[in-house]
Amino acid sequence: MGKDFLGGLKNVSSVLNNTNANNDDNDRIVELDLDLIERDPNQPRTVFNEEKLQNLADSISYIVPGTGKPRGVEQPITVRPNPDKPGHYILKYGERRYIASNMGKMKKIRATIDTTPFDEDDVEDSQMVENIQREDLSPIEIATWIGKKLKKGKKKGDLAKTLGKSNSFITQYAALLALPGAIANLFESGKCNDVTLLNDLSALHKKKPSEVDSWLSDESQEVNRNTYKLFKEFLDESGRDSGISDNESASSDEVFEDDTPDTKAKKESESNSKDSTKFSKAIVMVEHMGQPGRLVLSKRPSSEVMGWIKYDENGEEFEVELKQLEIVSIIEG
Repeated sequence: MGKDFLGGLKNVSSVLNNTNANNDDNDRIVELDLDLIERDPNQPRTVFNEEKLQNLADSISYIVPGTGKPRGVEQPITVRPNPDKPGHYILKYGERRYIASNMGKMKKIRATIDTTPFDEDDVEDSQMVENIQREDLSPIEIATWIGKKLKKGKKKGDLAKTLGKSNSFITQYAALLALPGAIANLFESGKCNDVTLLNDLSALHKKKPSEVDSWLSDESQEVNRNTYKLFKEFLDESGRDSGISDNESASSDEVFEDDTPDTKAKKESESNSKDSTKFSKAIVMVEHMGQPGRLVLSKRPSSEVMGWIKYDENGEEFEVELKQLEIVSIIEG
């Protein structure tokens, strides 16, 4: 009877432990069958480096000599219950570890189960923040996420705060969703992920669409900042040559200025009335994240290390850290 009583106590203790474990799932590390876990279709990260994944898979499946068991993941993944499949889970954090574990033919994976009520938007935002802070996302993944949020009515300023980025960061990546055809193909194919260069190409395309399309149509053309610079210099030089050619016919019809004493005296008077060492109005031209713009001196910044700028391309005004700016020129307004 004593043994039966003690056995009963053990069973009761086991039930109590399981109940407490279910209540503390958010903090408890468990081993889950990989077959019970599905990837989140709304996960912003969709592109992975195959070589790095294979290296991680090799590390996870490595048999530790002292134990004779696979090493497994160092950091548990986080999952949430699948509302459509009781007993199954949806991946929340740890996409690479999950994929690599499958590649390594693992049967189970260490995980924590997040049972707190969730909002789909909040989950997406959390996944985005985790990946972007680790610089794990490609530009196309970032742009796609931003475009998705903007379509839902989110404001650029709110997205910037969510990601801990500047307003201009959001603006630049949002612009990638409206690239001209040839540049969009370049971006979507992964041949160019330089956000600044893509936006520069887009700006140039507005002025010289056929030339840019022709340049990008060459399959052997390497597209980077150096080749872009040479291409732009070529276009600028061609434009100057064209201008000279157009003006040659007008050179024969020279207009001679009136050099009478009265005219000279008037010119000298006008020249002396202006102080050549001072601007009547100064305009400070700047570059921010590869985008040309100007300082807005009429707006008071929030602190002495901040300043307002206005993009030349779209007229958008926003506040940035002054150390992010490069002064290009100071001209007279």
